[in-house]
Amino acid sequence: MFQDRIDLLKGNHCEVIQLDAEFAIDQGLPIYLDWTCSIVDDEKDRNIILAIGIDLTQRKRDEEALEWLANNDPLTGIGNRRGFQHDLQKVLDTQRNGAVVFIDVNRFKQINDLYGHTVGDNVLIQIAESLRASVRLTDSISRLAGDEFTVVLPNIKADQLEKFLQKLSEKLCGQLFLSREGRWVEYSVSVGAALIPLHGTTEQELIVHADMAMYQAKKKGGDQWQIFDPSTNDLADIRRDHDLTSLLKQALKRTDLFELNYQPIYCIKSETVSHYEVLLRLTDLNGNPVYPNDFIPAAERMGLIRLVDEWVLDHAISKLATIWEAGTHFSLSINISAPTLQSNTFPEILNNLIRKYQVDPNHIIIELTETAYIENFQMVLTNLTRISESGVMVALDDFGVGFSSFSYLKKLPLSYVKLDGSYILDLENNLDNQVFVESLNKMVNAFGMRTIAEFVEDEVTLRKLEELGVEYAQGYYIGKPSPDLSEMVAGAGFEPTTFGL
Repeated sequence: MFQDRIDLLKGNHCEVIQLDAEFAIDQGLPIYLDWTCSIVDDEKDRNIILAIGIDLTQRKRDEEALEWLANNDPLTGIGNRRGFQHDLQKVLDTQRNGAVVFIDVNRFKQINDLYGHTVGDNVLIQIAESLRASVRLTDSISRLAGDEFTVVLPNIKADQLEKFLQKLSEKLCGQLFLSREGRWVEYSVSVGAALIPLHGTTEQELIVHADMAMYQAKKKGGDQWQIFDPSTNDLADIRRDHDLTSLLKQALKRTDLFELNYQPIYCIKSETVSHYEVLLRLTDLNGNPVYPNDFIPAAERMGLIRLVDEWVLDHAISKLATIWEAGTHFSLSINISAPTLQSNTFPEILNNLIRKYQVDPNHIIIELTETAYIENFQMVLTNLTRISESGVMVALDDFGVGFSSFSYLKKLPLSYVKLDGSYILDLENNLDNQVFVESLNKMVNAFGMRTIAEFVEDEVTLRKLEELGVEYAQGYYIGKPSPDLSEMVAGAGFEPTTFGL
């Protein structure tokens, strides 16, 4: 081809020719030149060919890099959303069987918050490498955004897909070693899938259905998988999560959606109220209540729980200061979630609020919730030790549910331990629970801590707790949660409610 064009030039069929050429150099990498050739006369009036070459190597490599970036994720080296769309469309155009798999990393924001984005990035890279090792040559893998991955599987049937998902959910769960801390960070994924064409023939249908299947897998727990089932009502759940997220974001900015309630905790021996637990309540835009069992898990899933904790801390400590100024002294117990407890900024946030509102730290109790989700126990221990040294007391909620909570007695600087309410309900008629409560109380007291019994709903239970040696009680018989803290504190003597009588 090159010679043919030179012949045209020499035969005066054209005045100039231009062509690109690729040359190999010693290092094995190609270089690219743009050649322009024309006929000129030399000093003896002879026709010669003048060739001028321009080095296009860098431009060519830049173009290749841009083309790669257009279809691939620079962090993991696998496809991006555009690459996924291209690969999926190729499968859809063939009208063959196939599947779309949607993968989400469980509690990924917590990993980022606790250990930093570098660790989070390394988790994503490790998952991408595991994906490469798990798929066929005909499959394509992509990272859509954040901690979301996809796999496009051409020509796969339902029974094959089940085996693949089982293997994938196992291989994508792993751990990452942190050399500085000398510990492992564990991670897991939830996997959902939609079949082509059974569950959709467009990108939108398949992504929505695979995402819904993933959501169902996530509700089962870590490292689970699910193929889309049209009979489930997951779409309603996803929409509710979206609505809850929007409501929570508004509640954090407004003053009329979140409200603090306070429930008294009673000292059985002195027959007086010891302190009050702060409970968060939420109403929607129509004034209807949204229950904590709904909005707290949603706040955790959507990465809003730390902001919610900070809102509660700020408003609770502000309320404490306001009523103290009126001359009445009392203590508040404030629930804090596992993600906040594991944040290295938690002690600073708490101490800044104590200084801001000028309250006595000895009248603040931080209550640990969701101990099952504590992954970085050393950070929790460090944080609680710091706030304990400043005078803040610490309480452990739901004690006796899991074996991990027993080890906390020896390690954490606890002042109060709350017995899980499941041991208190029908205590009078359950001899096994009576033995268990008495044993737990003796063990807690041996560590110099005090025991609080939840779900005390009648006089009989209260007297049985007194007989078993439990020091404090909380429940509807003692007092229902109320937003009127000033009124409760003013009448801090104990008047049993009519609940359960």
